[in-house]
Amino acid sequence: MLEFLIKRPLILSAIGCILASVFGFYSKSALLCYLVVITIWLFYFIFKLKNFNLSASGFICIICSVSVLLTINRIDEISKFKNTTENCTFIVNEITYSGDNFYYADCEIIDRKDALNHSNISVLLSETKAKSGDILKGDLTFSEIKETYIKDSYSNKIYLSAKAQNVTETDNYDFILSGAEKLRNYIGKTLFSNVDYNESSTLCALLFGDRNYFTDSFYSAVKISGTSHIMVVSGFHLSIIIMMFTFIINKIVYNRFLKAFFIILAVLIMTTICGFTMSILRAGITYMIMAFAITIKRPHTPENTLGAALCIILIFSPFAIFSVALQLSTLSTFGILCVSIPIQLYLKNSKIINNRFLLSITGVISASLSALLLTLPVTIYVFEYISKVSVITNLLISTPVTFAVVLTVIALILNAVFPPLAKPVFFLCEGITSYINRVIITFGSNENFIAPIE
Repeated sequence: MLEFLIKRPLILSAIGCILASVFGFYSKSALLCYLVVITIWLFYFIFKLKNFNLSASGFICIICSVSVLLTINRIDEISKFKNTTENCTFIVNEITYSGDNFYYADCEIIDRKDALNHSNISVLLSETKAKSGDILKGDLTFSEIKETYIKDSYSNKIYLSAKAQNVTETDNYDFILSGAEKLRNYIGKTLFSNVDYNESSTLCALLFGDRNYFTDSFYSAVKISGTSHIMVVSGFHLSIIIMMFTFIINKIVYNRFLKAFFIILAVLIMTTICGFTMSILRAGITYMIMAFAITIKRPHTPENTLGAALCIILIFSPFAIFSVALQLSTLSTFGILCVSIPIQLYLKNSKIINNRFLLSITGVISASLSALLLTLPVTIYVFEYISKVSVITNLLISTPVTFAVVLTVIALILNAVFPPLAKPVFFLCEGITSYINRVIITFGSNENFIAPIE
């Protein structure tokens, strides 16, 4: 294991960054002690062993530790505003919950000359119905994040909550967020116009994580069947779309700089549409690193690329490690890279299985099992239950989900260019998604298929 980590220093760096973030969250003193240890580590490997890889890992860990300290200091500065009321201008980044006469939104405060400037705040609004990208003005009464939600809020760089009063809408808006909102609305409207309701609601969840169209019974079936991670937009879904786009780009573009440009552009567009969730950012940064590797003609090690993406995220958002989406995305990807792929290579090279179809089947099975195995501790800790049928349901729908996502993207593009061509593709999407829904309902309709963890 140690030899594996030494050969993949960015995985070791990611582990070090995770430790810095966890120490910093629970104890500033523990973080300072950790920083001293890492500094000694750095000097030891530079001057004694002269190992560049391990020295670089220590340096990255120090950068992350300093970032954690700066974040802690910023939280202390922002916390001084709790129980105060300030007139603020703020951008609505995302609507996180909608009630009958109120809603919660993650917002960013702008145009301030104090610590609140560019702070993310969870805001309770009731006097207006804004959309993502709208810029509002109002009086914000600040309060502490409830202890139950601290980890989740900190993972999204939200360190205060607020209740808004005397809110007015401005004529200004954030171009990128507003554009993404309009594009999501266009996608949803197009899907519901061409595909049955139940299938459209599932496709909206797969494409950009919108589960608002789920019925209570179907959402319950999703949880019982162990497919909750599939029904939210994830790095896996982004990977499907970007891999499809990369395949096309490789066929029509030969200049490596143009290839990298188009890949990065596609990643930026998709992450904006899907929302800047941690799992999406992890996958997006991974593909940006791959695009950079193309420009310098340097092969990349998938495990190192994964570690580099995690390091970048934790340096800029140290407490992102408490994001369940990031944990599940990272662990499932690591499981596929370090368990599933080696198994497949062994089966192929040893010629135990010579048939390509059988190799494909074992690939799907090993990928699903390895991802489930590594994410199991997080699933048990967070959800406090185990789905007895999650393995079989994931095996049955993982490949169809890939086809559904790819075909839906193709259908949406065709619909924008020449709608008649999109009709048969939408029809095929509906059939595949109908199968996915039937599997979920079949295995998720019996509450005995779920095992609570005491």
